[in-house]
Amino acid sequence: MVVVGGGFAGLGAAYHLTGQGYNVTLLDASPNPGGIIKDAKGNNIEAGVKGFWFQYGNIFRLLSELGIKDSALTPWSRSSFFSSNGREVDSVVFQEQLRLPTPLGQFVHTLPTFTRLSVSDRLSLWRLGFALVDYQSDYEKYDSMSVADLMKSNGVSPQLYKDFLEPLLLAMLMAPPESLSAAAIIGTFDFLALGHQANFDVKWCRGPIGEKILTPLVETIMRRGGSVLGAHRMEELVISEESGQVMGVVASTPAGSTRLFECDAVILAVGVKALQTLTRKVPALGKSEQFRRVMNLRASDCVAVR
Repeated sequence: MVVVGGGFAGLGAAYHLTGQGYNVTLLDASPNPGGIIKDAKGNNIEAGVKGFWFQYGNIFRLLSELGIKDSALTPWSRSSFFSSNGREVDSVVFQEQLRLPTPLGQFVHTLPTFTRLSVSDRLSLWRLGFALVDYQSDYEKYDSMSVADLMKSNGVSPQLYKDFLEPLLLAMLMAPPESLSAAAIIGTFDFLALGHQANFDVKWCRGPIGEKILTPLVETIMRRGGSVLGAHRMEELVISEESGQVMGVVASTPAGSTRLFECDAVILAVGVKALQTLTRKVPALGKSEQFRRVMNLRASDCVAVR
């Protein structure tokens, strides 16, 4: 079996498959999958964010199995959100608070943590209460408007939007509110903030994710007999003309040649943009209607900054 992609998804798949006795080869285009990547100046580069929220139960279980949960992650931590004017609000650890009904609990427990925004500004957010109910019956209406337009049309305080909501959306979703679907944001807010109060509780990685988490994961995969190969970029998918079954993956090598990895199954564990690149480049994927539909998706690149 071949896994393409050396991020959390690919390494997680390889970890579980090798644990079940499968012969797994993981291919990744980066030179050091699962390790620390450095730029030309020697600075560490990491994709993604370094926070691990309450609902990431699968990752917490994985780190527990590896025996590194406490050494890799902090305890549940308070965080701060900043605007261009400075610190706006500190988060709370909801698991440590008295459980109150939604949305009373969220308002009461965060009331003392805002440093500048007035109570009236914060209360204006609840003008979205009708939209929270209405979007489920008219999803297309809300999906066609941006979250920025939703805030303005429902009378949310400009100060609350500018100093708190806009920075929060930029930090959490890596995109400006003008480009985000109002329906998607309402649904996310409903699930994360209202339906499950503790979902915003977060642990932080104690150092580079490559060093603290991914490297031990790679070492475990290799101890189980799996292979993790960097600087191997997928070039072609070999499929039997008779049966339509996968027979192998052709990948470029660090030496500039290509190599065939025979297999009977392939897992593409890559992000949206990488999958779009593969769909354009790999003929077998480009012929598939299912993969061509991937070209309609959008994604935001995110690099962790410390």
